[in-house]
Formats: sequence, structure tokens, C-alpha cells
Amino acid sequence: MKHLITYIGVITVLLFCSTSIFSQAAGDYRSAANGDWSVAATWEVYNGTTWDPASTAPTGTENITVDDTVTVDGAVTITGYVTVTGTGAIADGAGTLTFDNGSTYEHAVNGGDIPTATWITGSTCLVTGVTSSGPGNSVQDFYNFTWNCAAQSSNIDVGWSGNTIGGNLTCASTGGGSSQFRLTSSSKYTDSITISGDVILTGGNLTVTGSS
Repeated sequence: MKHLITYIGVITVLLFCSTSIFSQAAGDYRSAANGDWSVAATWEVYNGTTWDPASTAPTGTENITVDDTVTVDGAVTITGYVTVTGTGAIADGAGTLTFDNGSTYEHAVNGGDIPTATWITGSTCLVTGVTSSGPGNSVQDFYNFTWNCAAQSSNIDVGWSGNTIGGNLTCASTGGGSSQFRLTSSSKYTDSITISGDVILTGGNLTVTGSS
């Protein structure tokens, strides 16, 4: 098992705050109904005071909240901040989804699926909503990956095997008890996990498999 994780670079432990909090601002988008990403009726936009029906779909530069099922039906590139919350999901469709440099996807739900995407250098996948069920579709190659689940109540693994984290892997919280964030499990692991940046532990319990 000594080759389970290949570390490239220096492993560090740093004080790190992994959750970015945005207040509502004019130009923010949120989903209004189930629908395709490119359809304006799928969205509402904040005018600084109230939420109005959107006249156009978001371009990907905005702060976007998804609380419905929004299907990727074209080429969508995110440079802003996308949060999936409540019963929301970003579903695969006929299009492609890319998280570009500086972008963040926040998975603020228990269970659900992380969207299938291309995670460009400088992007971040942030998991905050897990309590008892891990996110599906987590077996992807990410850049930065952060686990910060303050309400977590059980051991959760993301099932990585043969995957690469191109940037940093951060564990900030796994709840208040002994619950663990596990990179994989003995039943899912078949190939090395490569972390090209730092492993940053500021809180919680981070393990490889939780087994011997």
C-alpha cells in the first residue's frame, strides 16, 4: 500500500479557510426551474433588491446557485462560483462543462452527484454539504479538491483509483466526531492516486482507506 498515493511536491500543513461565502449581489443568478442551462426561463437574476426572471442564461462568470436540475446542453465554461444546494443538480446533457482557472464548484448537498466536467488548472471542487452520503460521480481528475463538511456524521470515501489531483488536497472538517474523509476504499482501489500539490489538513480526519 506504500505506493497508494504518489506525492509530488512538499506536503504541508497550513491554516486554511476553504469556504468562500458570497452575499447576494446584483447580477447573481439562481435556478428558477428544471431546464437546460442555455434557456433563460431556467434562471432568475438578482437586481440588487429582488430576484427577477432572467432575460439571458448566465455566461459562467457570475455567482450561480442551482437548486433545481439544470442540464448542460451546450459548451459551458465557468470562471465564477457555482453552488449546488437543496435538491439541485447539474446534469449531463449534450454539452460540455469546464471549470476554468479561478472558478469554484461548491457541492453543498448530502449525496447527489458532482457534475462531469473538465477541471482546469486553478479550479476548485469544494464539498461542504455531506452529512451521511458521499457525492456520486466523484471519480474524476480534479485540480484543487477541498472537503469541508461540518455536519458529517459517518465515514465517507470518494472512491478514487488511478485519479490525479493536479493541485492541493485539503481537509478542513469532517464533523465534530470521529468521522473520516477517505480518499478511497479497499474495494474500490486498483491504482495509485497522484496528488501534485500539497496535502493540507486544518481539521477533521483524513485517511486513505480507513483500513489496514
